[in-house]
Amino acid sequence: MRKIGIAAVNRDRDAGKSSVSPASSSPECAVSPRQTLARLRIALRPEIFAIAVVLSILGTALAQPSSPESVDEVVRSHLAAAKLAESEQDYLAAAERYEEILALRPDWALIHQSLGVTLHLAKRFPQSIEHLVEAVRLDSQLWGAFLFLGIDYYQIGKFDDAIEALNQSLELNPDLAETQRWLGLSYSAVHRYEESIQHLSRSTGPRNDDAEALFHLARAYDGRASQLFEEIGRAEPDSPYVSLLQAERFLADDDLERARAEYARAIRLQPDLAGTLGALAVVIGDGNPSQTSVANVSEVQRLFDAGRHLELAERARTTLASDAKSIDARYWLGRSYKRLATGTIQRLTEVAPDSYRVDQLAAELHREKTEYEKSVESYQRALSKHPGLPGLRYAIGDVYWTMRRLEEAEDWLRQELDRNPHHALARHRLGSLLMERGAEADAILHLKQAVEMTPESAALRFDLGRAYLGNGQYSEAIRELKASARDDPGNDRVHFLLANAYRGLGRIDDAQRELTLYKEARQQRLKQVQTDVSSVADDLSRAPQ
Repeated sequence: MRKIGIAAVNRDRDAGKSSVSPASSSPECAVSPRQTLARLRIALRPEIFAIAVVLSILGTALAQPSSPESVDEVVRSHLAAAKLAESEQDYLAAAERYEEILALRPDWALIHQSLGVTLHLAKRFPQSIEHLVEAVRLDSQLWGAFLFLGIDYYQIGKFDDAIEALNQSLELNPDLAETQRWLGLSYSAVHRYEESIQHLSRSTGPRNDDAEALFHLARAYDGRASQLFEEIGRAEPDSPYVSLLQAERFLADDDLERARAEYARAIRLQPDLAGTLGALAVVIGDGNPSQTSVANVSEVQRLFDAGRHLELAERARTTLASDAKSIDARYWLGRSYKRLATGTIQRLTEVAPDSYRVDQLAAELHREKTEYEKSVESYQRALSKHPGLPGLRYAIGDVYWTMRRLEEAEDWLRQELDRNPHHALARHRLGSLLMERGAEADAILHLKQAVEMTPESAALRFDLGRAYLGNGQYSEAIRELKASARDDPGNDRVHFLLANAYRGLGRIDDAQRELTLYKEARQQRLKQVQTDVSSVADDLSRAPQ
Protein backbone atom coordinates (compact mmCIF):
# COMPACT_ATOMS: atom_id res chain seq x y z
CA MET A 1 0.00 0.00 0.00
CA ARG A 2 1.34 3.46 -0.82
CA LYS A 3 1.92 5.85 2.01
CA ILE A 4 -1.28 7.70 2.28
CA GLY A 5 -3.83 12.04 4.23
CA ILE A 6 -6.74 14.58 6.45
CA ALA A 7 -6.44 17.93 8.16
CA ALA A 8 -2.74 18.68 8.24
CA VAL A 9 -2.60 19.03 11.98
CA ASN A 10 0.35 17.93 14.10
CA ARG A 11 -0.23 18.01 17.81
CA ASP A 12 2.34 19.11 20.36
CA ARG A 13 0.84 17.21 23.29
CA ASP A 14 3.06 18.82 25.89
CA ALA A 15 2.63 22.42 24.83
CA GLY A 16 -0.94 21.98 23.61
CA LYS A 17 -0.15 23.82 20.37
CA SER A 18 -1.42 23.21 16.88
CA SER A 19 0.82 23.52 13.88
CA VAL A 20 0.62 22.63 10.19
CA SER A 21 3.16 20.33 8.64
CA PRO A 22 5.43 21.82 5.99
CA ALA A 23 3.93 19.60 3.33
CA SER A 24 0.61 21.38 3.60
CA SER A 25 2.07 24.83 2.77
CA SER A 26 -0.47 26.40 5.10
CA PRO A 27 -0.12 28.68 8.16
CA GLU A 28 -1.24 27.76 11.67
CA CYS A 29 -4.58 25.97 11.82
CA ALA A 30 -7.53 27.86 13.26
CA VAL A 31 -9.09 24.77 14.86
CA SER A 32 -7.54 23.44 18.04
CA PRO A 33 -6.37 19.81 18.23
CA ARG A 34 -8.94 19.09 20.92
CA GLN A 35 -11.77 20.43 18.76
CA THR A 36 -10.57 18.45 15.76
CA LEU A 37 -10.30 15.28 17.82
CA ALA A 38 -13.73 15.70 19.39
CA ARG A 39 -15.39 16.33 16.07
CA LEU A 40 -13.72 13.36 14.44
CA ARG A 41 -14.86 11.16 17.30
CA ILE A 42 -18.46 12.30 16.85
CA ALA A 43 -18.29 12.11 13.06
CA LEU A 44 -17.60 8.42 12.99
CA ARG A 45 -20.86 7.69 14.82
CA PRO A 46 -24.32 7.85 13.20
CA GLU A 47 -24.75 9.78 9.98
CA ILE A 48 -26.32 12.83 11.67
CA PHE A 49 -22.86 13.71 12.98
CA ALA A 50 -21.00 13.03 9.73
CA ILE A 51 -21.07 16.64 8.61
CA ALA A 52 -19.09 17.61 11.71
CA VAL A 53 -16.10 15.87 10.13
CA VAL A 54 -16.26 18.05 7.06
CA LEU A 55 -16.82 21.21 9.06
CA SER A 56 -13.83 20.49 11.26
CA ILE A 57 -11.70 19.93 8.18
CA LEU A 58 -13.01 23.04 6.49
CA GLY A 59 -11.94 24.98 9.57
CA THR A 60 -8.36 24.13 8.69
CA ALA A 61 -8.90 24.50 4.96
CA LEU A 62 -9.95 28.14 5.30
CA ALA A 63 -6.36 29.07 6.12
CA GLN A 64 -4.85 30.28 2.83
CA PRO A 65 -1.35 29.70 1.49
CA SER A 66 0.62 32.68 0.30
CA SER A 67 0.08 33.08 -3.43
CA PRO A 68 -0.90 35.66 -6.04
CA GLU A 69 -3.99 37.62 -5.08
CA SER A 70 -6.08 36.38 -8.00
CA VAL A 71 -5.46 32.72 -7.14
CA ASP A 72 -6.25 33.41 -3.48
CA GLU A 73 -9.62 34.83 -4.41
CA VAL A 74 -10.48 31.85 -6.59
CA VAL A 75 -9.47 29.43 -3.82
CA ARG A 76 -11.53 31.33 -1.24
CA SER A 77 -14.52 31.26 -3.56
CA HIS A 78 -14.28 27.50 -4.07
CA LEU A 79 -13.80 26.88 -0.34
CA ALA A 80 -16.86 28.95 0.52
CA ALA A 81 -18.91 27.09 -2.06
CA ALA A 82 -17.65 23.74 -0.76
CA LYS A 83 -18.57 24.68 2.79
CA LEU A 84 -22.08 25.68 1.71
CA ALA A 85 -22.55 22.44 -0.24
CA GLU A 86 -21.40 20.38 2.72
CA SER A 87 -23.73 22.20 5.09
CA GLU A 88 -26.52 21.08 2.77
CA GLN A 89 -25.03 17.55 2.67
CA ASP A 90 -24.45 17.87 -1.07
CA TYR A 91 -21.10 16.13 -0.90
CA LEU A 92 -20.61 15.61 -4.63
CA ALA A 93 -21.04 19.32 -5.27
CA ALA A 94 -18.48 20.02 -2.55
CA ALA A 95 -16.14 17.49 -4.16
CA GLU A 96 -16.33 19.36 -7.44
CA ARG A 97 -15.14 22.52 -5.69
CA TYR A 98 -12.21 20.74 -4.09
CA GLU A 99 -11.25 19.37 -7.49
CA GLU A 100 -11.23 22.93 -8.84
CA ILE A 101 -8.81 23.90 -6.08
CA LEU A 102 -6.55 20.93 -6.85
CA ALA A 103 -6.45 21.99 -10.49
CA LEU A 104 -4.74 25.14 -9.21
CA ARG A 105 -2.74 23.54 -6.39
CA PRO A 106 -2.29 19.80 -7.12
CA ASP A 107 0.15 19.25 -4.23
CA TRP A 108 -2.00 20.67 -1.43
CA ALA A 109 -2.29 17.75 1.01
CA LEU A 110 -5.02 19.45 3.00
CA ILE A 111 -7.35 19.67 0.02
CA HIS A 112 -6.67 16.09 -1.07
CA GLN A 113 -7.67 15.13 2.44
CA SER A 114 -10.79 17.30 2.39
CA LEU A 115 -11.81 15.88 -0.97
CA GLY A 116 -11.17 12.35 0.30
CA VAL A 117 -13.36 12.83 3.36
CA THR A 118 -16.11 14.45 1.31
CA LEU A 119 -16.11 11.52 -1.09
CA HIS A 120 -16.16 9.21 1.93
CA LEU A 121 -19.35 10.90 3.12
CA ALA A 122 -20.78 10.46 -0.39
CA LYS A 123 -19.89 6.75 -0.10
CA ARG A 124 -17.58 6.97 -3.11
CA PHE A 125 -14.98 4.90 -1.32
CA PRO A 126 -12.60 4.01 -4.21
CA GLN A 127 -12.37 7.67 -5.27
CA SER A 128 -11.96 8.73 -1.66
CA ILE A 129 -9.05 6.31 -1.29
CA GLU A 130 -7.24 7.85 -4.28
CA HIS A 131 -7.16 11.29 -2.68
CA LEU A 132 -6.42 10.12 0.84
CA VAL A 133 -3.47 8.12 -0.50
CA GLU A 134 -2.20 11.23 -2.24
CA ALA A 135 -2.74 13.36 0.86
CA VAL A 136 -0.54 11.20 3.07
CA ARG A 137 2.02 10.81 0.33
CA LEU A 138 2.38 14.57 0.53
CA ASP A 139 2.24 14.65 4.34
CA SER A 140 2.87 11.38 6.18
CA GLN A 141 1.83 12.89 9.55
CA LEU A 142 -1.86 13.18 8.72
CA TRP A 143 -3.30 10.73 11.25
CA GLY A 144 -6.87 11.63 10.34
CA ALA A 145 -6.33 10.78 6.69
CA PHE A 146 -4.87 7.43 7.63
CA LEU A 147 -7.97 6.89 9.78
CA PHE A 148 -10.44 7.60 6.97
CA LEU A 149 -8.28 5.65 4.54
CA GLY A 150 -8.50 2.63 6.83
CA ILE A 151 -12.26 3.01 7.11
CA ASP A 152 -12.62 3.24 3.33
CA TYR A 153 -10.48 0.17 2.78
CA TYR A 154 -12.68 -1.65 5.30
CA GLN A 155 -15.80 -0.55 3.42
CA ILE A 156 -14.58 -2.10 0.16
CA GLY A 157 -13.38 -5.31 1.82
CA LYS A 158 -9.61 -4.66 1.66
CA PHE A 159 -9.10 -5.49 5.30
CA ASP A 160 -5.32 -5.98 5.27
CA ASP A 161 -4.88 -2.51 3.75
CA ALA A 162 -7.33 -1.17 6.33
CA ILE A 163 -5.25 -2.65 9.14
CA GLU A 164 -2.06 -1.09 7.76
CA ALA A 165 -3.59 2.37 7.41
CA LEU A 166 -5.30 2.28 10.80
CA ASN A 167 -2.13 1.15 12.54
CA GLN A 168 -0.31 4.11 11.03
CA SER A 169 -3.06 6.42 12.28
CA LEU A 170 -2.85 4.86 15.74
CA GLU A 171 0.91 5.28 15.82
CA LEU A 172 0.53 9.00 15.07
CA ASN A 173 -2.39 9.49 17.47
CA PRO A 174 -2.66 6.70 20.08
CA ASP A 175 -5.52 8.34 21.99
CA LEU A 176 -8.40 8.08 19.52
CA ALA A 177 -10.94 5.39 20.45
CA GLU A 178 -12.43 5.40 16.94
CA THR A 179 -9.16 4.15 15.50
CA GLN A 180 -9.12 1.33 18.05
CA ARG A 181 -12.68 0.42 17.13
CA TRP A 182 -12.07 0.30 13.37
CA LEU A 183 -8.87 -1.67 13.93
CA GLY A 184 -10.85 -4.15 15.99
CA LEU A 185 -13.43 -4.48 13.22
CA SER A 186 -10.74 -4.95 10.58
CA TYR A 187 -8.93 -7.62 12.56
CA SER A 188 -12.24 -9.43 13.14
CA ALA A 189 -12.93 -9.37 9.41
CA VAL A 190 -9.77 -11.42 8.78
CA HIS A 191 -10.47 -13.65 11.81
CA ARG A 192 -7.56 -12.27 13.84
CA TYR A 193 -9.73 -12.15 16.92
CA GLU A 194 -7.02 -11.79 19.55
CA GLU A 195 -5.90 -8.48 18.01
CA SER A 196 -9.54 -7.50 17.56
CA ILE A 197 -10.28 -8.11 21.26
CA GLN A 198 -7.21 -6.10 22.24
CA HIS A 199 -8.34 -3.02 20.30
CA LEU A 200 -12.08 -3.26 20.92
CA SER A 201 -11.49 -3.59 24.68
CA ARG A 202 -9.84 -0.18 24.56
CA SER A 203 -12.73 1.47 22.74
CA THR A 204 -15.69 0.69 25.02
CA GLY A 205 -15.38 4.00 26.86
CA PRO A 206 -14.27 4.89 30.39
CA ARG A 207 -17.56 3.60 31.83
CA ASN A 208 -17.74 0.57 29.55
CA ASP A 209 -20.88 2.01 27.99
CA ASP A 210 -20.09 2.38 24.27
CA ALA A 211 -22.83 0.24 22.72
CA GLU A 212 -21.16 -0.10 19.31
CA ALA A 213 -17.86 -1.21 20.79
CA LEU A 214 -19.61 -3.60 23.18
CA PHE A 215 -21.50 -5.19 20.30
CA HIS A 216 -18.38 -5.83 18.26
CA LEU A 217 -16.37 -6.92 21.31
CA ALA A 218 -18.98 -9.56 22.14
CA ARG A 219 -18.75 -10.86 18.59
CA ALA A 220 -14.96 -10.95 18.73
CA TYR A 221 -14.99 -12.92 22.00
CA ASP A 222 -17.46 -15.39 20.54
CA GLY A 223 -15.58 -15.67 17.25
CA ARG A 224 -12.28 -16.38 18.98
CA ALA A 225 -13.90 -18.96 21.26
CA SER A 226 -15.31 -20.83 18.28
CA GLN A 227 -11.94 -20.60 16.57
CA LEU A 228 -10.18 -22.11 19.59
CA PHE A 229 -12.68 -24.96 19.87
CA GLU A 230 -12.29 -25.74 16.16
CA GLU A 231 -8.49 -25.76 16.60
CA ILE A 232 -8.86 -28.34 19.38
CA GLY A 233 -11.02 -30.54 17.14
CA ARG A 234 -8.52 -30.38 14.29
CA ALA A 235 -5.43 -30.89 16.45
CA GLU A 236 -6.76 -33.68 18.68
CA PRO A 237 -10.17 -34.94 17.55
CA ASP A 238 -10.07 -37.65 20.23
CA SER A 239 -9.22 -35.21 23.01
CA PRO A 240 -11.34 -35.36 26.19
CA TYR A 241 -11.90 -31.63 25.73
CA VAL A 242 -13.71 -32.32 22.46
CA SER A 243 -16.03 -34.59 24.41
CA LEU A 244 -16.60 -31.88 27.02
CA LEU A 245 -17.52 -29.42 24.28
CA GLN A 246 -19.86 -31.96 22.73
CA ALA A 247 -21.44 -32.61 26.14
CA GLU A 248 -22.21 -28.91 26.56
CA ARG A 249 -23.67 -28.71 23.06
CA PHE A 250 -25.91 -31.75 23.58
CA LEU A 251 -27.01 -30.41 26.95
CA ALA A 252 -27.98 -27.10 25.34
CA ASP A 253 -30.15 -29.15 22.95
CA ASP A 254 -31.71 -31.04 25.90
CA ASP A 255 -30.14 -34.27 24.62
CA LEU A 256 -29.16 -35.65 28.03
CA GLU A 257 -28.37 -39.15 26.84
CA ARG A 258 -25.68 -38.09 24.40
CA ALA A 259 -24.46 -35.40 26.80
CA ARG A 260 -23.91 -38.07 29.46
CA ALA A 261 -22.06 -40.26 26.96
CA GLU A 262 -19.67 -37.49 25.96
CA TYR A 263 -19.06 -36.42 29.55
CA ALA A 264 -18.38 -40.01 30.61
CA ARG A 265 -15.92 -40.41 27.75
CA ALA A 266 -14.06 -37.24 28.76
CA ILE A 267 -13.71 -38.40 32.39
CA ARG A 268 -12.67 -41.86 31.28
CA LEU A 269 -9.90 -40.37 29.14
CA GLN A 270 -8.79 -37.83 31.75
CA PRO A 271 -10.21 -38.45 35.26
CA ASP A 272 -8.99 -35.14 36.69
CA LEU A 273 -11.49 -33.37 34.45
CA ALA A 274 -14.30 -34.44 36.80
CA GLY A 275 -16.10 -31.28 37.81
CA THR A 276 -14.86 -29.25 34.85
CA LEU A 277 -18.42 -28.42 33.83
CA GLY A 278 -19.28 -27.35 37.35
CA ALA A 279 -22.95 -27.75 38.16
CA LEU A 280 -23.58 -29.20 34.72
CA ALA A 281 -21.41 -32.16 35.63
CA VAL A 282 -23.93 -33.19 38.30
CA VAL A 283 -26.78 -32.95 35.77
CA ILE A 284 -25.11 -35.10 33.13
CA GLY A 285 -22.79 -37.16 35.36
CA ASP A 286 -23.90 -40.00 37.61
CA GLY A 287 -25.71 -37.62 39.95
CA ASN A 288 -23.12 -38.01 42.69
CA PRO A 289 -22.22 -34.53 44.03
CA SER A 290 -18.93 -35.89 45.40
CA GLN A 291 -17.81 -36.25 41.80
CA THR A 292 -17.66 -32.45 41.59
CA SER A 293 -16.44 -31.75 45.11
CA VAL A 294 -14.17 -28.79 45.77
CA ALA A 295 -11.23 -31.15 46.31
CA ASN A 296 -11.50 -32.29 42.69
CA VAL A 297 -11.69 -28.83 41.18
CA SER A 298 -8.47 -27.36 39.79
CA GLU A 299 -7.27 -23.81 40.39
CA VAL A 300 -8.22 -23.02 36.81
CA GLN A 301 -11.75 -24.21 37.47
CA ARG A 302 -11.89 -22.11 40.64
CA LEU A 303 -11.01 -18.99 38.68
CA PHE A 304 -13.64 -19.84 36.10
CA ASP A 305 -16.37 -20.52 38.68
CA ALA A 306 -15.47 -17.29 40.51
CA GLY A 307 -16.16 -15.30 37.35
CA ARG A 308 -12.53 -14.20 37.00
CA HIS A 309 -12.62 -14.79 33.28
CA LEU A 310 -10.29 -11.98 32.23
CA GLU A 311 -7.63 -13.26 34.63
CA LEU A 312 -8.08 -16.83 33.42
CA ALA A 313 -7.92 -15.68 29.79
CA GLU A 314 -4.64 -13.87 30.47
CA ARG A 315 -3.18 -17.01 32.04
CA ALA A 316 -4.27 -19.12 29.09
CA ARG A 317 -2.78 -16.65 26.58
CA THR A 318 0.50 -16.68 28.52
CA THR A 319 0.55 -20.48 28.39
CA LEU A 320 -0.12 -20.48 24.64
CA ALA A 321 2.70 -17.98 24.12
CA SER A 322 5.16 -20.52 25.52
CA ASP A 323 3.35 -23.71 24.44
CA ALA A 324 1.37 -23.07 21.27
CA LYS A 325 0.09 -26.66 21.17
CA SER A 326 -1.49 -26.64 24.64
CA ILE A 327 -5.00 -28.08 24.32
CA ASP A 328 -5.76 -27.25 27.97
CA ALA A 329 -4.96 -23.58 27.42
CA ARG A 330 -7.06 -23.46 24.26
CA TYR A 331 -10.02 -25.01 26.01
CA TRP A 332 -9.97 -22.66 28.99
CA LEU A 333 -9.30 -19.61 26.87
CA GLY A 334 -12.28 -20.53 24.69
CA ARG A 335 -14.56 -21.07 27.68
CA SER A 336 -13.41 -17.79 29.23
CA TYR A 337 -14.12 -15.93 26.01
CA LYS A 338 -17.57 -17.51 25.79
CA ARG A 339 -18.39 -16.20 29.26
CA LEU A 340 -16.88 -12.80 28.45
CA ALA A 341 -19.05 -12.66 25.33
CA THR A 342 -22.14 -13.37 27.43
CA GLY A 343 -21.16 -10.72 29.98
CA THR A 344 -20.48 -8.16 27.26
CA ILE A 345 -23.89 -8.78 25.69
CA GLN A 346 -25.48 -8.35 29.11
CA ARG A 347 -23.67 -5.05 29.52
CA LEU A 348 -24.90 -3.93 26.11
CA THR A 349 -28.51 -4.67 27.03
CA GLU A 350 -28.05 -2.66 30.24
CA VAL A 351 -26.58 0.47 28.67
CA ALA A 352 -28.64 0.45 25.45
CA PRO A 353 -31.72 -1.79 25.81
CA ASP A 354 -33.44 -0.17 22.84
CA SER A 355 -30.38 -0.25 20.57
CA TYR A 356 -30.67 -1.79 17.13
CA ARG A 357 -27.60 -3.81 18.11
CA VAL A 358 -29.65 -5.64 20.74
CA ASP A 359 -32.17 -6.58 18.05
CA GLN A 360 -29.34 -7.63 15.77
CA LEU A 361 -27.87 -9.92 18.43
CA ALA A 362 -31.33 -11.36 19.08
CA ALA A 363 -31.67 -12.07 15.36
CA GLU A 364 -28.33 -13.89 15.31
CA LEU A 365 -29.30 -15.93 18.36
CA HIS A 366 -32.65 -16.91 16.79
CA ARG A 367 -30.80 -17.96 13.65
CA GLU A 368 -28.42 -20.18 15.62
CA LYS A 369 -31.48 -21.90 17.08
CA THR A 370 -32.98 -22.25 13.56
CA GLU A 371 -35.85 -19.95 14.57
CA TYR A 372 -35.72 -18.29 11.18
CA GLU A 373 -39.00 -16.36 11.21
CA LYS A 374 -38.08 -14.79 14.55
CA SER A 375 -34.63 -14.02 13.20
CA VAL A 376 -36.09 -12.10 10.26
CA GLU A 377 -38.43 -10.20 12.60
CA SER A 378 -35.53 -9.16 14.84
CA TYR A 379 -33.40 -8.10 11.89
CA GLN A 380 -36.28 -6.02 10.56
CA ARG A 381 -36.70 -4.33 13.96
CA ALA A 382 -33.01 -3.46 13.86
CA LEU A 383 -33.41 -2.14 10.33
CA SER A 384 -36.35 0.05 11.32
CA LYS A 385 -34.12 1.67 13.96
CA HIS A 386 -31.10 2.07 11.68
CA PRO A 387 -32.18 1.91 8.00
CA GLY A 388 -28.71 2.85 6.76
CA LEU A 389 -26.75 0.14 8.54
CA PRO A 390 -24.67 -1.85 6.03
CA GLY A 391 -25.13 -5.60 6.16
CA LEU A 392 -28.61 -5.87 7.68
CA ARG A 393 -30.37 -6.38 4.36
CA TYR A 394 -27.79 -9.00 3.46
CA ALA A 395 -28.45 -10.77 6.77
CA ILE A 396 -32.20 -10.88 6.07
CA GLY A 397 -31.57 -12.16 2.55
CA ASP A 398 -29.22 -14.80 3.89
CA VAL A 399 -31.84 -16.07 6.33
CA TYR A 400 -34.38 -16.29 3.52
CA TRP A 401 -31.76 -18.18 1.49
CA THR A 402 -31.44 -20.67 4.34
CA MET A 403 -35.24 -21.00 4.40
CA ARG A 404 -35.12 -21.62 0.61
CA ARG A 405 -37.40 -18.66 0.01
CA LEU A 406 -35.35 -17.56 -2.94
CA GLU A 407 -37.47 -14.71 -4.28
CA GLU A 408 -37.37 -12.87 -0.95
CA ALA A 409 -33.68 -13.70 -0.60
CA GLU A 410 -32.87 -12.21 -4.00
CA ASP A 411 -34.85 -9.06 -3.26
CA TRP A 412 -33.04 -8.38 0.03
CA LEU A 413 -29.61 -9.21 -1.41
CA ARG A 414 -30.15 -6.80 -4.30
CA GLN A 415 -31.30 -4.13 -1.85
CA GLU A 416 -28.04 -4.58 0.06
CA LEU A 417 -25.93 -4.33 -3.08
CA ASP A 418 -27.80 -1.24 -4.26
CA ARG A 419 -26.67 0.49 -1.06
CA ASN A 420 -23.38 -1.30 -0.52
CA PRO A 421 -21.96 -2.59 -3.82
CA HIS A 422 -18.72 -3.70 -2.16
CA HIS A 423 -20.40 -6.28 0.11
CA ALA A 424 -18.56 -9.44 -0.95
CA LEU A 425 -20.80 -11.83 1.00
CA ALA A 426 -23.93 -10.42 -0.63
CA ARG A 427 -22.32 -10.77 -4.06
CA HIS A 428 -21.37 -14.36 -3.26
CA ARG A 429 -24.82 -15.28 -2.00
CA LEU A 430 -26.58 -13.63 -4.94
CA GLY A 431 -24.26 -15.40 -7.37
CA SER A 432 -25.01 -18.75 -5.73
CA LEU A 433 -28.74 -18.03 -5.88
CA LEU A 434 -28.58 -17.16 -9.58
CA MET A 435 -26.64 -20.36 -10.22
CA GLU A 436 -29.43 -22.37 -8.64
CA ARG A 437 -31.81 -20.75 -11.08
CA GLY A 438 -29.63 -21.73 -14.04
CA ALA A 439 -28.49 -18.16 -14.70
CA GLU A 440 -24.78 -18.98 -14.69
CA ALA A 441 -23.77 -16.03 -16.87
CA ASP A 442 -25.38 -13.55 -14.46
CA ALA A 443 -23.98 -15.48 -11.50
CA ILE A 444 -20.45 -15.18 -12.89
CA LEU A 445 -20.68 -11.38 -12.94
CA HIS A 446 -21.40 -11.24 -9.21
CA LEU A 447 -19.03 -14.03 -8.21
CA LYS A 448 -16.12 -12.45 -10.13
CA GLN A 449 -16.64 -9.17 -8.31
CA ALA A 450 -16.73 -11.02 -5.00
CA VAL A 451 -13.48 -12.85 -5.82
CA GLU A 452 -11.81 -9.53 -6.66
CA MET A 453 -12.68 -8.35 -3.14
CA THR A 454 -11.83 -11.60 -1.30
CA PRO A 455 -9.51 -13.70 -3.52
CA GLU A 456 -8.45 -15.85 -0.56
CA SER A 457 -11.91 -17.41 -0.12
CA ALA A 458 -11.77 -21.06 -1.19
CA ALA A 459 -15.57 -21.41 -1.00
CA LEU A 460 -16.07 -18.39 -3.25
CA ARG A 461 -13.61 -19.61 -5.87
CA PHE A 462 -15.25 -23.04 -5.71
CA ASP A 463 -18.62 -21.48 -6.53
CA LEU A 464 -17.15 -19.34 -9.31
CA GLY A 465 -15.61 -22.51 -10.74
CA ARG A 466 -19.01 -24.19 -10.60
CA ALA A 467 -20.58 -21.25 -12.43
CA TYR A 468 -17.93 -21.32 -15.16
CA LEU A 469 -18.42 -25.07 -15.51
CA GLY A 470 -22.18 -24.66 -15.85
CA ASN A 471 -21.62 -21.98 -18.48
CA GLY A 472 -19.27 -24.18 -20.52
CA GLN A 473 -16.17 -22.08 -19.74
CA TYR A 474 -13.98 -25.06 -18.87
CA SER A 475 -10.55 -23.40 -18.75
CA GLU A 476 -11.80 -20.70 -16.40
CA ALA A 477 -13.52 -23.36 -14.29
CA ILE A 478 -10.26 -25.31 -13.93
CA ARG A 479 -8.37 -22.18 -12.88
CA GLU A 480 -10.83 -21.34 -10.10
CA LEU A 481 -11.34 -24.93 -8.92
CA LYS A 482 -7.60 -25.56 -8.67
CA ALA A 483 -7.22 -22.37 -6.63
CA SER A 484 -10.01 -23.54 -4.34
CA ALA A 485 -8.40 -26.98 -3.96
CA ARG A 486 -5.11 -25.39 -2.89
CA ASP A 487 -6.79 -23.41 -0.12
CA ASP A 488 -9.24 -26.13 0.95
CA PRO A 489 -7.71 -29.57 0.28
CA GLY A 490 -10.43 -31.27 2.33
CA ASN A 491 -13.15 -30.46 -0.20
CA ASP A 492 -13.49 -33.68 -2.21
CA ARG A 493 -16.22 -32.25 -4.45
CA VAL A 494 -13.69 -30.04 -6.19
CA HIS A 495 -12.07 -33.12 -7.77
CA PHE A 496 -15.42 -34.27 -9.15
CA LEU A 497 -15.98 -30.87 -10.78
CA LEU A 498 -12.42 -30.73 -12.09
CA ALA A 499 -12.98 -34.12 -13.70
CA ASN A 500 -16.01 -32.71 -15.50
CA ALA A 501 -14.11 -29.59 -16.60
CA TYR A 502 -11.19 -31.62 -17.99
CA ARG A 503 -13.65 -33.89 -19.77
CA GLY A 504 -15.21 -30.80 -21.34
CA LEU A 505 -11.82 -29.91 -22.80
CA GLY A 506 -11.24 -33.47 -23.99
CA ARG A 507 -8.42 -34.05 -21.49
CA ILE A 508 -9.51 -37.55 -20.55
CA ASP A 509 -6.39 -38.59 -18.61
CA ASP A 510 -6.62 -35.51 -16.38
CA ALA A 511 -10.33 -36.13 -15.91
CA GLN A 512 -9.68 -39.74 -14.86
CA ARG A 513 -7.01 -38.65 -12.39
CA GLU A 514 -9.35 -36.18 -10.71
CA LEU A 515 -12.16 -38.71 -10.61
CA THR A 516 -9.85 -41.21 -8.88
CA LEU A 517 -8.89 -38.56 -6.30
CA TYR A 518 -12.57 -37.87 -5.73
CA LYS A 519 -13.42 -41.54 -5.14
CA GLU A 520 -10.48 -42.04 -2.77
CA ALA A 521 -11.44 -38.98 -0.73
CA ARG A 522 -15.07 -40.12 -0.53
CA GLN A 523 -14.07 -43.58 0.66
CA GLN A 524 -11.79 -42.10 3.32
CA ARG A 525 -14.56 -39.83 4.52
CA LEU A 526 -17.02 -42.74 4.68
CA LYS A 527 -14.58 -44.76 6.81
CA GLN A 528 -14.21 -41.81 9.21
CA VAL A 529 -17.99 -41.48 9.54
CA GLN A 530 -18.29 -45.19 10.30
CA THR A 531 -15.56 -44.90 12.95
CA ASP A 532 -17.29 -41.92 14.54
CA VAL A 533 -20.66 -43.71 14.64
CA SER A 534 -19.07 -46.76 16.24
CA SER A 535 -17.35 -44.58 18.85
CA VAL A 536 -20.58 -42.79 19.75
CA ALA A 537 -22.43 -46.11 20.09
CA ASP A 538 -19.71 -47.41 22.40
CA ASP A 539 -19.84 -44.27 24.54
CA LEU A 540 -23.62 -44.46 24.80
CA SER A 541 -23.40 -48.04 26.04
CA ARG A 542 -20.96 -46.97 28.78
CA ALA A 543 -22.78 -43.80 29.85
CA PRO A 544 -24.32 -43.82 33.34
CA GLN A 545 -28.09 -44.28 33.27
